[in-house]
Amino acid sequence: MATASDPHTSGHDYDEEDSNRDYSELKKDLEGWREALLPLSGFLTWEKPYYPAVIVGIITFLFALLWYLEPSVLTTFSLLGLTAVAVDFAVPIVGPRIFANKPWTGSEERQFDEICQRIANMKGHCSDFVEGMAILKSENPKVYFLVVMITLGFFAWIGHIINNLFLTYLIVLVAFLIPGLRKHGIIQRYLLKYWLIVKRMLFGRLQVIQRKRD
Repeated sequence: MATASDPHTSGHDYDEEDSNRDYSELKKDLEGWREALLPLSGFLTWEKPYYPAVIVGIITFLFALLWYLEPSVLTTFSLLGLTAVAVDFAVPIVGPRIFANKPWTGSEERQFDEICQRIANMKGHCSDFVEGMAILKSENPKVYFLVVMITLGFFAWIGHIINNLFLTYLIVLVAFLIPGLRKHGIIQRYLLKYWLIVKRMLFGRLQVIQRKRD
């Protein structure tokens, strides 16, 4: 006869199996990108001390170009889409040919595994956040309402007092600097403790439910 905890246990096992399957599918999808992902990862994680300045310089130049040309929103997104499609089409074809004479080593394979794992972890964090907010809404709707209203109100105020292009520039700049900040422990040193406090306050119920399932 099945016990009351059997559904939770089987769900937990399924989640782990599902996560492993997602990781395998992700690695398979990025197989054609592996030659490009290694140097790109090194660039974004600041393997050289001058890489942060290069990242800031490139992003600043691109946004200065947008500011000078003043393209419409539709034109901007169309150009971004064209660039993304062209890169997605060209890299898996050109990459293996450029590095055809260079053997793929075990060290590079481990680096590729780490990159895939980081991407999978990022997707997992996003999924956990959505699940946590859904549980918060179900378990404590008043706190959920206050958190969402205060957060959106704050963002609306920020968007009102700061120029749209400059605000987008700051968001993109921070997004591209985050991998290096994490790699060098800057985020963990200065921001992680505050995030843990907020996480405990908002998602404490989620952690309790997960312990019960385990």
